[in-house]
Amino acid sequence: MLFVSAPAHSAPAADAVVGVWLDADKRGYVEIYRVADVYQGRVVGSTDGVVKNDVKNPVDAKRSQSLLGQDIIKGLTYDGQGRWQGGTIYNPDDGNTYSVRLTVVDANTLDLHGYLGVPLFGITQKWTRAEKAKAMTLQ
Repeated sequence: MLFVSAPAHSAPAADAVVGVWLDADKRGYVEIYRVADVYQGRVVGSTDGVVKNDVKNPVDAKRSQSLLGQDIIKGLTYDGQGRWQGGTIYNPDDGNTYSVRLTVVDANTLDLHGYLGVPLFGITQKWTRAEKAKAMTLQ
């Protein structure tokens, strides 16, 4: 008799990151979406209902533009082992762009690790899944 067993812990599906997420500071909502095999993330709202401009952007001409609808996560690909990597994240708090990788902790929790150069020298934040309807009120 042949027994086939599933691994005790299997990697999440590639689209497990798709959806709306509340950032670690609980200030903004980012919708992660898929285009072909690449994952992006755009600002879709703020918890205080105020549309903010990109005042820290290093390009002077962009500082008066709204953050709403702006892609801040770009170029992520799924590695098949429960991690999305190879992309960048723009931080509107300081105007810098960092390398990023994502790991799904569970259906409602995402670890976002931003770093410069080597992942060892970075910061990990916990993002939580949000209701899309609540986050999209600003559009």
